[in-house]
Amino acid sequence: MRLKLSAGLTTFILYAAVAPWQSASGQKLQADPANDPLRLAVRVVSQSYCIEEDDRSGGPPIGHLEILLHLKIKNASRHRVILCPTCIEPDDPRTFALNSDGTPGNLVYNMNTDRFGYEPSIGYPDRPNDRYQILGPGETLETQKGVWLLGVLDSAYPARYGGMSNGKYLLEAHFLMWRWEKPEETERIKQKWAKYGQVYDGDLKASPIPIEIEFPAKPPTCRH
Repeated sequence: MRLKLSAGLTTFILYAAVAPWQSASGQKLQADPANDPLRLAVRVVSQSYCIEEDDRSGGPPIGHLEILLHLKIKNASRHRVILCPTCIEPDDPRTFALNSDGTPGNLVYNMNTDRFGYEPSIGYPDRPNDRYQILGPGETLETQKGVWLLGVLDSAYPARYGGMSNGKYLLEAHFLMWRWEKPEETERIKQKWAKYGQVYDGDLKASPIPIEIEFPAKPPTCRH
């Protein structure tokens, strides 16, 4: 999922300042709601950056940052959970100012993605096939997903254009775990597959991890 913008796009380098599987609070695995059956931990695998020239925008150069994250999802419940690995999709990430004590400060970035209607219905099999994964209690699923942020290459513009400038922040990654379909479709498959486990159609947020943004002097041009 890429963001479509009228301004130019640039990616910039992002560095994780924590050890693998460590959250900002020092915990290795963090739940979103307290009663959620899943626990999520993330770490940065790689980052890429580019800039798309757009003379029509009339604004500053806008950076496009893609961060590849490694996700480790653990079933912390006492029952089986059904996941759809290919359905996992990054939703809008948020970034916070980094306080001197390592805690989140003010929200500095929160891009909202427009979704136009639900995805069309698909035919589900009678039981979960190899497209799905059933996690027993204590079992884990590991996968990699990319998230995107915008950065502004001119410090005079961030407040106006909503991008981020160089500095240290906390990144909170957010993932949708099931297809974006009508609720009644998902409810139907939940009932149909109930004897195999709990279909997980919620979303997961990772604990914020420290990052540092450093724009390259001459970022490459984005390719679409």
